Amino acid sequence: MKLTKKLITTILLSLIILAALAYSISRLYAMAGLSTGSSGNSGTTGGSLTKGLVGHWNLDSESYNPATKRFTDKSAFSNHGTSSNAATFTTDHTGQADRAMTFNGTDDYVNISGFGNKMPTSEITIEAWIKPAIATGQHDGFTFVPLEPQASSRVTVHFPWDGSIIWQFGKPFVSLSATFQSSWAGVWGHYVFQASNSGNYMKIYRNGVQIATVASMSNFTQVSADWVIGGRTTKPFSGSIDEVRIYNRALSAEEVKMSYDFYRPKFSAGTGEKGLVGHWNLDSESYNPATKRFTDKSAFSNHGTSANAAGFTTDHMGQADRAMTFNGTSDYVDVGQKTSLSNSSVTLEAWFKPNSLHDGTIIGRWNTLAPASENDFSLRSNGNIFTEFWVGGVGYTIAGGTAVADAWNHAVFTYKSGEQKLYLNNVMVNSAAVSGNLNTGSSHQMNIGWGYILTAYSYFSGSIDEVRIYNRALSAEEILAQYNAYRPKFSAGNLQKGLVLDMPMNSTYTKSATVLTDRTPYSNNGTAVNGAVIGTTGTTFDGVDDYVQLPTTGNYNGTSGTVSVWVKLSTQPGINGYMTFVGTAPASEAFGWKFEYIDQAGVNKINFRKWTPEISSLYTYTLNVGVWSNLITVWNVTNRMFYINGVLVDTSSIGAPTSGSDIACIGADARSDCGGQLFNGSIDEVRIYNRALSADEIQLSYDQSKGKH
Repeated sequence: MKLTKKLITTILLSLIILAALAYSISRLYAMAGLSTGSSGNSGTTGGSLTKGLVGHWNLDSESYNPATKRFTDKSAFSNHGTSSNAATFTTDHTGQADRAMTFNGTDDYVNISGFGNKMPTSEITIEAWIKPAIATGQHDGFTFVPLEPQASSRVTVHFPWDGSIIWQFGKPFVSLSATFQSSWAGVWGHYVFQASNSGNYMKIYRNGVQIATVASMSNFTQVSADWVIGGRTTKPFSGSIDEVRIYNRALSAEEVKMSYDFYRPKFSAGTGEKGLVGHWNLDSESYNPATKRFTDKSAFSNHGTSANAAGFTTDHMGQADRAMTFNGTSDYVDVGQKTSLSNSSVTLEAWFKPNSLHDGTIIGRWNTLAPASENDFSLRSNGNIFTEFWVGGVGYTIAGGTAVADAWNHAVFTYKSGEQKLYLNNVMVNSAAVSGNLNTGSSHQMNIGWGYILTAYSYFSGSIDEVRIYNRALSAEEILAQYNAYRPKFSAGNLQKGLVLDMPMNSTYTKSATVLTDRTPYSNNGTAVNGAVIGTTGTTFDGVDDYVQLPTTGNYNGTSGTVSVWVKLSTQPGINGYMTFVGTAPASEAFGWKFEYIDQAGVNKINFRKWTPEISSLYTYTLNVGVWSNLITVWNVTNRMFYINGVLVDTSSIGAPTSGSDIACIGADARSDCGGQLFNGSIDEVRIYNRALSADEIQLSYDQSKGKH
């Protein structure tokens, strides 16, 4: 089956694969360390894998604009590429359709204009997934155009070149070659090319393994030339290229291996959706409160109905309203008797968070004509994960592991004849070898949160999320891929910690036609003034007199804090103009802060000003008109950090603003009672914290919201 964008959004495990890749990518490349020449030998703790990303081109259909032939640079530096011809796409190294660019070996290439003047000079890593079509001849994978500047100063990869891979860097350039095996033609490989002044070496890696090195290098001198992916017309590349990245540092060997491990295909293309017969997100988005129906995201429409009005909580990724709560006495989801859910082989999978260790059914399936003939999935009071299954009229049980109370756990049970396995948090905790097919039948009832354990019915008390059923036994690699895609990177709920304002700024969350809802317990609801238009995605301000006023009760100021906004400009601020995102400083300027976008003599800048004393911390950056951007400022007692679309772009030492309480304004300057320096455009998802979020939390916050913009 050919995967399309539409199918990806509707077929479960394709979405899981994409989520695994998207989340892994965001975790790897969240923070771009911007200092040229930094070394990459500091290990992988503390997010070091993400430091120094200065160029990132996915080369897929989603990052490509066919009208302009432009590929978006996913780094913070907007070094976008332009394809020489209308780009064509193929399956990538994980088997996903239209996720890699094909090069015809004649005149296809992607041009990064002027990148020769931006290329790292002393420490560099170039990374890409490459699938060469042929092993013979002379081909350029990456090079400069025009060629003349390259003659003395090179950042070039000949790939392949008369049976070799040749990596050239510096002025005068140093060459390093590795043998290109003929078996590598037609096969995806993860290739890394490095040069390091501090380490005095050049290296080439394939699939996480170093295949060539030399104890020599020469610094690169930046040149006025374009850098080209796919070679030049005289030595064009033939094959496919995907996920090209450039760092201004040399990644360590451990980081190279980790990067490869994140992106290598875990199982063959297409297996992700194979056999999925039920998928219940159990979140507010898949729930219809009028009918109490939870939508089954699989192709089988095995929808469930909640026994009571469903309640929701944060899921294992810290996202609000993304998991269902179960009261342990009467809450459950009735899926009914569905033939597609009764199969001779099976995988049962769920995330669950028990309020305490107790006997509670997570997935209950039993024969309504004979309740003892069940195939359930439960938690026991000793912490075990437990399942009972029937084969040929005989009941069997398997139990193992110790779940953690008041924490998210990932559990999987697989059955096929001769092999049964039980997993808890990606660890196989027990197995059995019963032969024969599971009992099947149209009278098998399925519930989530209520079922039969041995001799009695039991309700689950806690939260359940992401329930899936397959008509086959998933492999250990597939289970690992899903666990990696959804496991929490830090404790659930962190993104709610310290949140003092959470205002979606859209029509879904309003108290009235002009009152915007604050979703925190503080109820710092905002009032749209002078006709600010509350839309389905954000509130639009006319730049004349529109704004949103927040109450004086908000605790928006402190020695540490975070402000996050999504903004879309209708126009630039004009010469020496100001546009306010959000601010708290009163007319007296005795305390508070202001987050804004300004023009200084024709140069656009993002600014965080704090009082008292007044200090501005500016970062030169031009927001694109008509394009959504996520801007975050973080401060503590010494520093202020700016993040753009999840990437750290600037740090400044300015200290914390003085604490105090007064009105705050969105889209206008609070110092003039929301009457000046007005924003012209749309603002969405305003969040204020009384603590400094970590880089991991900021990346997760961005990942949660980017799909809406």
